[in-house]
Amino acid sequence: MNILSYLIKHKDSNVGNFLISTDPKNPRVFAVDNSLAFSSLESNRGTAWQKVRVKRLPKKTIERLKLINKTDLEDALSVVAQFEVQNRQLVSVDFTENLNEKKGIRRSDRIIQFGITKREIGNVFKRMQNLIKKVESGKIKTF
Repeated sequence: MNILSYLIKHKDSNVGNFLISTDPKNPRVFAVDNSLAFSSLESNRGTAWQKVRVKRLPKKTIERLKLINKTDLEDALSVVAQFEVQNRQLVSVDFTENLNEKKGIRRSDRIIQFGITKREIGNVFKRMQNLIKKVESGKIKTF
């Protein structure tokens, strides 16, 4: 959860946006509201989780991040949902090409598309590379 909140530059750290499971056999933390992230305006809700706050990160996760290049991120994040207006209702449809890489919400005729802007994806990639460098330099430990 901390890696995700760091990569997306999470800006809404109020206590209601993070849940901790109560199952002692499967302890987990969930981020449930990421609406103030990426290049959103600064918030007065707290930015604590846009930093790495844990002492160690999973080595397996860092190794997986090393395999992701910028094109992979663009392919995965530029369009994350697409709808078409059919009979005055929004219907989920297969993704098409990004309608406008400078906007997160895009509309063209009867199509509404949601995704991350090219600039936001670039910023996620930079933060990802920075995190990998901190691990490789020993500033952040892994387990």
